[in-house]
Amino acid sequence: MNYTAADLNQEISHYLYFNTGLLSFYLFLGLTGNISVLYIYTCKMKKTEERYFIPILAVADILACLAGIILGIVSNFYRANYVLDTFCKVGYFFTWATTSASGFMILLIALNRHLIICRPTSPQLTSDRKKRALIVMISIAVLISGPMLYFLGSRDVPFTYKGQAINATLCTFRFASGIMNQLQNTYFALQIFLAILNMVVTCGLYIPVGLTIYRRFKLIQQNMRFSVAASSESGRVPKPQVCDSVPRNELSVISYNSAAMSENAACSQIDAEKQSPVSKLKLSSLNRRKIYKRKRARYNFTLMFATIILVYVLAYLPTLILFMLPGSDPAIFWFNRSGAELNVLVFLQRAFVLNNIVNPFIYTYFDLSFRNELLQLLCCFRNN
Repeated sequence: MNYTAADLNQEISHYLYFNTGLLSFYLFLGLTGNISVLYIYTCKMKKTEERYFIPILAVADILACLAGIILGIVSNFYRANYVLDTFCKVGYFFTWATTSASGFMILLIALNRHLIICRPTSPQLTSDRKKRALIVMISIAVLISGPMLYFLGSRDVPFTYKGQAINATLCTFRFASGIMNQLQNTYFALQIFLAILNMVVTCGLYIPVGLTIYRRFKLIQQNMRFSVAASSESGRVPKPQVCDSVPRNELSVISYNSAAMSENAACSQIDAEKQSPVSKLKLSSLNRRKIYKRKRARYNFTLMFATIILVYVLAYLPTLILFMLPGSDPAIFWFNRSGAELNVLVFLQRAFVLNNIVNPFIYTYFDLSFRNELLQLLCCFRNN
């Protein structure tokens, strides 16, 4: 019996049915989650400094989900007989461009948080600067992805299938030798370097943010315990040291369960109130709780963005490794595997899409206002 690439492709596609179903589930989660994020953050919630980039990142995640997952699903059906040369080129171009744009936005988030928390007296990212930075980052993502339209495509690769020599057609690097192969390898090595550099710089910017917020939050907790202990022992209302222990330019206010009073207002109100000692004690306790909630909300936002960055790094590393690992003979790397091994490798190859899927779940866990709005939205759907 004469075997062809179509026979090998049928076998590989059968192996990857589970992965195809998993990618379809990813697509559902990514679209519904990020569309919910986009709707709630733009239409239902007050715009704040902490939430500025979230709707923009949601749009990037939607596009990355569409490009990356659709490319993955189609590739599972044509992995060994990839006759869709144009789709291979365009699919990888859009996938790399959208995921690069998403990664650059995470870098901007880290830079913005670093300036606000660690360098409050330095020039900040104003609204105009943020818009210009976004335009530059998106333009860079598109430009550096452009050469993929030339260096990637369908290529015939010799392979021995069931003892018979065939030519499998893969969506892979176009050039296997010569000067163009060297240029191709240099370009993709540069892409890998830029992706890793983006991860390193992002982490380098955000680690000091996490350490600074952690130290301040621990100090606030200590001051609150001291204030409560002093109030209980003396019956007097001490001035809340939470307002003195943190510089004024770092006491930014964010909305938390519709609380509108700033820390400065809370501090001045305690001094201005002329009430009985019991009333003052209750008011002081209430103000301390409000200040604590706002600081806790800022702490949550810092943890939220830190989690986004961690997922970004962990999701991209397997993809970057498997992008270069097949080398000059991708057919042997991919097709000399059992069904289970192939599914694991393809899962790791497409792990980058997890970065674009999990963000709504991260927002739900850390941003209590978003969680409440999401629950209300789900209740409305259920009632209808």
